[in-house]
Amino acid sequence: MAAGGVGGAQINSVLQVGQPVEVEVVVAPDGRLVAREVNATTLSPNDIEIIGVLQRFDGTSITVSGQVIDIRGAQINALIPLGARVQVRASLSPQGTWVASERR
Repeated sequence: MAAGGVGGAQINSVLQVGQPVEVEVVVAPDGRLVAREVNATTLSPNDIEIIGVLQRFDGTSITVSGQVIDIRGAQINALIPLGARVQVRASLSPQGTWVASERR
């Protein structure tokens, strides 16, 4: 997915260069990620939380709103059908892939 902008986003915190932020995004029709809201956070810069639609599940990975996430080491709290809205917390691996720590 291509990056979009933050020009129209609601910024709820005073931000400083180098500070971790939480960005709520939507996927635009052309596939760009467009920021809706920006907040300061205490999450690691390598952590993300994706809330979206479960599009694919193959036993070792899931696709949520176009993002492929490795779930082999994840804590999975419930059986979730395809098409359901899910929340996934993941970290960026040294190989550049998202690795889930929790899925709800």
